[in-house]
Amino acid sequence: MLALGVQIAYRGPHALRHACAARLVADGLSFKEIGDHLGHRSTSATSIYAKGQPRSPS
Repeated sequence: MLALGVQIAYRGPHALRHACAARLVADGLSFKEIGDHLGHRSTSATSIYAKGQPRSPS
């Protein structure tokens, strides 16, 4: 990320997981679908990625 000049507060695998989840939310996937993709046990664990994102109908 440094080599690409990406300015983010946190770096590492969690940042990539968060970016992936945020993109899936923006693309309209349900929390269940995103949670399954990320290996979450509950949708409450996935709901953190909805912060600041419009919720998709599901």
